[in-house]
Amino acid sequence: MNLVYDLLNEPYLLEYGEVYNITIENINEYRQVVDRLENYDYLTIIKDDKLITNFEIIKNTLNPEINKSKLLSKIIKDLTSMSKDEFNYAKTMSINQNIQQYMNDLIFESDYPLKISEEFDFNYLAKCLKLEIIEDYDSFIEQLISYLDLYLMILNSDIFITFNITQIL
Repeated sequence: MNLVYDLLNEPYLLEYGEVYNITIENINEYRQVVDRLENYDYLTIIKDDKLITNFEIIKNTLNPEINKSKLLSKIIKDLTSMSKDEFNYAKTMSINQNIQQYMNDLIFESDYPLKISEEFDFNYLAKCLKLEIIEDYDSFIEQLISYLDLYLMILNSDIFITFNITQIL
């Protein structure tokens, strides 16, 4: 795998399972690199002449944002699929009918000319319930490892770019 970046003179060869440390001693250059990487614009990872886009840049290594919309959206998508499978479909339809009946009762009691959709959108339900990943960690290392595990499990992302992690560890 090759890491291509416009400030590097040549591609940087990467091997899976290895940790690489690139040191930038010039503070101005470092700031420029961090700003550019945060936009994902200037970094290219190539494997077997194919562009790799499934990587994650961890901007805040000390406190990675576990409840990112990227992760939660994928989780909600998976839960939506589960709600429609053969094991959960009947329960999902029953809940849908109960919610619709409750809303129809409220509408009937109100003075407003309203109607509701027959469709049940599981995405909205999950968002209304403020679905969140549980964050219960005893240490920074445990939090970081959980974050990496989640990205690997949920988004199949196994390439992570961090800033100053060797100084933190």
